[in-house]
Amino acid sequence: MPNPRETCPTGAVGPTGPTGPTGTIGPTGPTGPTGATGPTGAASIVTGPTGATGNTGATGNTGPTGSTGPTGAASTVTGPTGATGPTGPTGPTGPVGPVVQMIRIPIALITVSSTTSIPIGSIVMSARLDITTPYSPGTTISLGQAGLVAEFMPTGDNTPTIAGLYEDRQDTAAASTNPLLATIAGGPAAGAGFAIIEYTIAPNS
Repeated sequence: MPNPRETCPTGAVGPTGPTGPTGTIGPTGPTGPTGATGPTGAASIVTGPTGATGNTGATGNTGPTGSTGPTGAASTVTGPTGATGPTGPTGPTGPVGPVVQMIRIPIALITVSSTTSIPIGSIVMSARLDITTPYSPGTTISLGQAGLVAEFMPTGDNTPTIAGLYEDRQDTAAASTNPLLATIAGGPAAGAGFAIIEYTIAPNS
């Protein structure tokens, strides 16, 4: 009899049996260490397109007014002259001043009177005798009115034989309404000039 401990030849492999059910998934193993960082890539030189403009935001509140800055230097440039304003109203008329009248008549060799009369009460302020051509020796001249021939200048206040201007300043009220009278005496053969008086009718008070 054969020895049971002897190795018998292996029999033929039988067919594969059906696959058994999948076993349960085992727990996740621990995470391995982080790998080394790779080198930085080259910078891009291409600029991307500009994005669309966004909507304008609402206007914010006005901020407080800042302090006034220093005054600038004065300008040396004169601006154009403005238009002339309208004429103002006319002021009241002032009082009428005294009117000074003058009588001036030429004189020669005989007594002569003016055409204009001096009103009575007028104030004679000045009587003048202007000798332009010297008179003959012995000539006398006085200025006044009819009845008062030396009222404004007596003969002793002038020298007709010497050319010049003789004046008597005064404050004499005319005694009558008569012309100026230049009385020439002594029968001169030569001589000429002017008799002059100044007077006012209504002096101010």
